[in-house]
Amino acid sequence: MSKSNGLLLTLAVIGALGLATPAVADTIGTATNPCVNNSCQGNTFTLTFVQTGTNAYTITLTVNTSGFTGQGAGTSAVLNAVDFKVSDPNTLTLVSSTPPAGYNNAVLSNLNTASANCTGQATTGFICFGSSTANGGVALPNGTLVFSANITTTNLFTGPGAASIQALYLRTGPQGQIQGQLTSEPITLQQPVPEPASMVLFGSGLVGIGAALRRRLRLK
Repeated sequence: MSKSNGLLLTLAVIGALGLATPAVADTIGTATNPCVNNSCQGNTFTLTFVQTGTNAYTITLTVNTSGFTGQGAGTSAVLNAVDFKVSDPNTLTLVSSTPPAGYNNAVLSNLNTASANCTGQATTGFICFGSSTANGGVALPNGTLVFSANITTTNLFTGPGAASIQALYLRTGPQGQIQGQLTSEPITLQQPVPEPASMVLFGSGLVGIGAALRRRLRLK
């Protein structure tokens, strides 16, 4: 095999491996990946991580509420709080967070189904975002909400179904009382899927490199 053909074959293999990289974000609540506890109420949940340093990660929970089918949908239902557990609590530090509009910064706590918001226990390893108003939250359905937290840990839960998410929905009952519904599901924490445009650029770059190498070898 000539040098040029060998180099082009190498580039082709690299390109194929890159373009064949499987999707890795594990969205639950879809037709092909339903919620195992059947508690997603029509919402879908995606939990991803990006490593930002040694034992440092950005965790992002994306909640698509467009298909919300829980009680009070379109009338009094609100998403009061969400939380996720992605680490051994003994090695977890919450550094900072970015909540969507209408929610407080994250705290180390699980959500509280009895008194709402993030008023559970601080030692469970859950990271919780609660509504900025008591018994409040974004009305449902209401598109996509993104909750992001920067953490450090030496034991990130990346195994299949090893992480977990919860969501607390509140609605006004027939007698004016506040009633709750809960999503509680295992989920796989994974890295985000590369954008299709990025993969196209990657492939185009390999084609350009291959053409340049071939021209250079012909001139030798």
